[in-house]
Amino acid sequence: MIILFKILPNIRKNGLGYSQALFPLSVMNADVKKRWRHQAFEEKITGFFFFRICLLICFFYIICLLLFNNSFIQEQAYMPLHKSAEKRLRQSDRRNARNRARKKELKVLVKTMQKLIDTSADKAVVEVAYRSAVQKLDRLGVKNYIHANKASRKKSQLTRLLNGYVKAD
Repeated sequence: MIILFKILPNIRKNGLGYSQALFPLSVMNADVKKRWRHQAFEEKITGFFFFRICLLICFFYIICLLLFNNSFIQEQAYMPLHKSAEKRLRQSDRRNARNRARKKELKVLVKTMQKLIDTSADKAVVEVAYRSAVQKLDRLGVKNYIHANKASRKKSQLTRLLNGYVKAD
């Protein structure tokens, strides 16, 4: 038992398995020693190849994420069990897509106005962009795509931008 406690801490250092550590190498003949050392070498090689395979899988996964833009990952958080739940999931997906599209349109309109101001465009062109952005803000605020206070805040910011705009000649 004392020999066992002396040998077990050195198992990983010597590259031996637990079954090999139970018997001191000095007791065994040369053939068994050679076979066990070869087995330990094979275990190390196998571990190395396993590590490389894991790295390749991770690399492949990252490449797929970059190329396919997460399209192969299922976006649903759960699988519905009833027909009505399936329908609700379809409806919520459609509404979510619609909401995102509306907000994206608004962002594009606001950014176009800001870009026109930054590039010193004609004041009439900036006013046309302002009117379309304010119209979209009003519509989204009334239909609760965004909060009404946020819509009025954005309109106020855009109005201040327009009133402070003087075309640099």
